[in-house]
Amino acid sequence: MQDKDTVIVNKLLNYSDDISNYIANLGKTAFINDSKTMAACAFCLGQIGELTNDICYAGELQQDIRVTEAKPLRDGMMLVTFSTGEKRLLDTRKLEGAAFRPLTDEEIVNRPVLFHGVITWDDGKIDIAPETVYRESYAYCED
Repeated sequence: MQDKDTVIVNKLLNYSDDISNYIANLGKTAFINDSKTMAACAFCLGQIGELTNDICYAGELQQDIRVTEAKPLRDGMMLVTFSTGEKRLLDTRKLEGAAFRPLTDEEIVNRPVLFHGVITWDDGKIDIAPETVYRESYAYCED
């Protein structure tokens, strides 16, 4: 069995190869101008867990967790369904950092887009890793 660090390094190497190939095929300028792809790549590289330039990356490695549905509710709340089938409530008003400030605008927060299992808003300018969504959300019981 591989330790956590080995798993992370192997995933990053796979992501790095994919990202490098994509950049080579698309061209550096086009890649930089493609905010959705940039968000997905930031998520992939964020597996190491850190907060850099107000971008919230995954804190702990969760094997293959993805968001499969993000349904806006009222007052910045979202019902989030994960690839595990679990549903949780996310209060976007409690997300910290300058990157999440635009989510106070209902026009933005109520229009999430899923991109490769990552919730994004505002044409990919804002994103949050599924692991962070899970950690910052609350259990939801359908009764």
